[in-house]
Amino acid sequence: MPGAYGASTDAFTCAVGEPVEAVINGLNPNTQYYYRLRFRETSADPWAIGDEHSFHTQRAKGETFKYRQRVLGVAVR
Repeated sequence: MPGAYGASTDAFTCAVGEPVEAVINGLNPNTQYYYRLRFRETSADPWAIGDEHSFHTQRAKGETFKYRQRVLGVAVR
């Protein structure tokens, strides 16, 4: 399911081959978020849009969860 983009960060300048960090505040716990990068080589170039990616924020402290595991077969000796 593709994401819906309702917010964006400010544009910033970075160097080729250097890692970039963007701080995103106000995220909800236990929520799937989608993002894609827009980039251009120079300010005169049109914006290019990268592939969609996603991440999931951690559960709120104390929030319970269920873990299920399916067993496909059992070997008996």
